[in-house]
Amino acid sequence: MSEENEILHSNASSTIIKDSFQDRQCFENGTVLLSIPSNSDHNLTLRNASGVHPLGSCWYEGYCYYINCSTWNGPPELTVPIYGYIMPIILAVTFLSNILIIIVLSKKQMKSPTNLVLMSMAISDLLTVIFPAPWYLYIYTMGNVETFNNKETGYAYETMLETMPQIFHTASIWLTLALALQRYIYVCHASIARVWCTLEKTKKAIAGIFFVAFLHQTTRFFDKKFEDMTIEYPVCSNNYISICKVSFADWVVQDVSLNGYFITFWWFRVLFVHLIPCVSLVILNILLFRTMKEAEKKRERLLHCKQKAASKGESKESKKLRDSNCTTLMLIVVITVFLAVELPLGIITILHTMSSTIYDFLDYGFVKSIVLIVNLCICLSYPLNFGIYCGMSRQFRETFKELFMQRLIQSISSIVSLKEELLKTMGLVQRSIKQYTLQSNQILQLSLFKIVEAVSPKASLLPKPKDDPPVSGTKYTLTNGFFFIKKKYESHEEKSIIFLRDIHGFNQRTERIYIDPPSR
Repeated sequence: MSEENEILHSNASSTIIKDSFQDRQCFENGTVLLSIPSNSDHNLTLRNASGVHPLGSCWYEGYCYYINCSTWNGPPELTVPIYGYIMPIILAVTFLSNILIIIVLSKKQMKSPTNLVLMSMAISDLLTVIFPAPWYLYIYTMGNVETFNNKETGYAYETMLETMPQIFHTASIWLTLALALQRYIYVCHASIARVWCTLEKTKKAIAGIFFVAFLHQTTRFFDKKFEDMTIEYPVCSNNYISICKVSFADWVVQDVSLNGYFITFWWFRVLFVHLIPCVSLVILNILLFRTMKEAEKKRERLLHCKQKAASKGESKESKKLRDSNCTTLMLIVVITVFLAVELPLGIITILHTMSSTIYDFLDYGFVKSIVLIVNLCICLSYPLNFGIYCGMSRQFRETFKELFMQRLIQSISSIVSLKEELLKTMGLVQRSIKQYTLQSNQILQLSLFKIVEAVSPKASLLPKPKDDPPVSGTKYTLTNGFFFIKKKYESHEEKSIIFLRDIHGFNQRTERIYIDPPSR
């Protein structure tokens, strides 16, 4: 991702404000005609021009520029949909998948020199996308495309969008080369692998790769000066804006020379970051594939011999060859995916460096559009590694299931158990409520019977509700807070109604209704 940003910024100083200044005439005493040359902050071939520019003469000499986010990374019709809407989704998926890879490969049962390199690659890829992610969201998703107006923001922007991603992207390229070289030694030179491909030596190699990747970018942290500045924009409009002026440091311009500085930087990257690693990876991939095919033929011969001997199952040597071939095939796929997205970037970098140092032949408007697509493809390749590991590594799948799937199943089981416990508890509560209600009704009936005894003139004729069976013609009913007693005598019928106040007491008031007995 970092390499693309460097190339996208080629000719930056001319394209940033060309629309506002080119072909615009501003006469001061009728003598000055403003024209913008096609120079660049990163171009190695610098062209001088005369004229007036708000940034001063350094603009024409290619020593300074200012950051305009609307055109800094390419044409807005491409940058907004790609960086503003597609990229945030890819970054989120990459973050999640690489975190899962790191967690799985860091487990004790997964520790091996190969897995250590794969985990370092996942960390490097993750950091490559993390640093520029906030700026993509801020500028393209949220629409903050104005110029930066303070030097702190400008420095943070260039460091997080260019320098830091370039460090980790370079480390990722070299780690991939180390992975292929390590696997080649394992497969083709097993005796050497026992000495050179140990965990300790692998850790030292990884640390060395990150150190050199950081070292080759060290000067980029202090090769520019950032200044707050107010300029008239557009020119002759009496409209002034605050910007962050970026100019190359004096030691770059005067002591080293801008041409020499960038010639060294870009050709170093062409040779040691793109050309040599990519060519080496292609060669190693071919050798690994050929060796894997030979090992597969050897395994088939072993199986054939075992079948003749009527032996059951796979031999130990055959199983070992099968596992080794599976690992080799997985790494071949990883390297192939890497080459598929890195080779186009390497070619563009070589062409850019040649165009800047030998002969200017590139159309940077077209190159910027191509680089945006390449950038998108590189980011898409990062989460693919997780799918490759899951699909082609049995050990990775089993460890992943053990870490996440079993925990998920345990969580679901815990939820089900909790639900069952809640249902049991609710059942107990319902039974307790029912039992309490029955007991309360019994107590209530006994209490009402005592009330009836106190207020009824014929109370001696009433039976107890629970202890004795009712006499003929006597009924008790409890409905909606009213207790009805219906008694039948030889000469008349009597109905008593007891009004309940609440469950703790009753109104000491009785209404009796006498009904004449039916005539015979």
